[in-house]
Amino acid sequence: RLVKMSKNYDGKTALSELSLVMKRDEIFCLLGQNGAGKSTTISLLTGLHPLTHGEAFIDGYSVREDMPDIQAMMGICPQDNILFEGLSGAAHLRFWARYRGVSRAGLEQVVEELLDGVALSDAANKDANKYSGGMKRRLCVAIASVGNPYIVFLDEPTTGLEDRKSVV
Repeated sequence: RLVKMSKNYDGKTALSELSLVMKRDEIFCLLGQNGAGKSTTISLLTGLHPLTHGEAFIDGYSVREDMPDIQAMMGICPQDNILFEGLSGAAHLRFWARYRGVSRAGLEQVVEELLDGVALSDAANKDANKYSGGMKRRLCVAIASVGNPYIVFLDEPTTGLEDRKSVV
């Protein structure tokens, strides 16, 4: 639930009094032109930036007061791909799965399921930085899904997905 959520950067308004309610177990899409505040909204809800005004609650937790609790139950795919140099797609998922508390015993099954879910099984052991743009994006969506988070934020998850080239 967002209540008059606002953000100003250096005196410029990036988001002005956004209020809305998203229901549990639903997919919610925030659409708008460039500069409409979509990425800013995600940045505020994930704790990247503090609110200037207003409030937001995720499963009853305040983004102002309870961000560590919110971050523990969320996954995020930011607007730009964030991948480690020299790691394969599978290695990225292993890293984030261990970080998110997936047991060693179940690790390989989780990695296999995530890779299969984003159609990257054939490229699992290739350097992710050599993936095509669409493959990188799909890997980032898989990373956001690690650990079965309660809420997942996807900022422009389809950018580059029309690119179906194989690994270079």
